[in-house]
Amino acid sequence: PGNDHSVCWLYGPAGAGKSVIAQTLAEICMERGLLVGSFFFWHTDFSWNTPE
Repeated sequence: PGNDHSVCWLYGPAGAGKSVIAQTLAEICMERGLLVGSFFFWHTDFSWNTPE
């Protein structure tokens, strides 16, 4: 109660700059003490496509 939660879904075609925007936002949040964690991966890295 009393906590605001929100989600921002960033989408667009490959090469549009989504990762740059997400990384910049993560850095700003980290500087302000708001970042808990961030994770970036390549969609072509199939080792992350399984629950193991």
